[in-house]
Amino acid sequence: GRVSWRAFAGASAPAQAVAASSRSSMASLPALIDGAQRHLPYSQGVSNFILSLATSTFKINRTVSSTTTLLFYAYVYGLNFDLITLGVFILTVIAQSFTTPGIPGGAPMPMLPVYVALGVPVEGYILLHTTEPITDLVKTVVNVTGNMTALTIVSRIAGVEEEEEESTKQTK
Repeated sequence: GRVSWRAFAGASAPAQAVAASSRSSMASLPALIDGAQRHLPYSQGVSNFILSLATSTFKINRTVSSTTTLLFYAYVYGLNFDLITLGVFILTVIAQSFTTPGIPGGAPMPMLPVYVALGVPVEGYILLHTTEPITDLVKTVVNVTGNMTALTIVSRIAGVEEEEEESTKQTK
């Protein structure tokens, strides 16, 4: 989004701290909005809208962590998946990521039937998800960082920064 690393890090850091301590993307939203307004060149309306939408619907970690988890199960249980099965699994995870809440532990059980359908034993699924409170810290930080990234990219594509610069020049 052509935002400096320093500005992006300054905008993201408070929300990342809230994300790591609360394990909740929703709890991080006020810190996301505040960081964006303090460090990024976008209007309050743009920041509020994009960050609220991204936090409620966009969970980048789900696709990465669920696919990694499936590959771990495949290794442990000797399961083989072709590319079509993996593609359908990834599309399913993406669809579910839009429908699960950004709260601690909001995703594990809706995915259980998908893993079981692919041959993963229920016991293995439950056992691995006992570590969820630990891994959820990292996943939530990834989500919050992804939300801030979405703001910078969408704003850049939409030309929000240029529009604000032009309106500032016109008022001077």
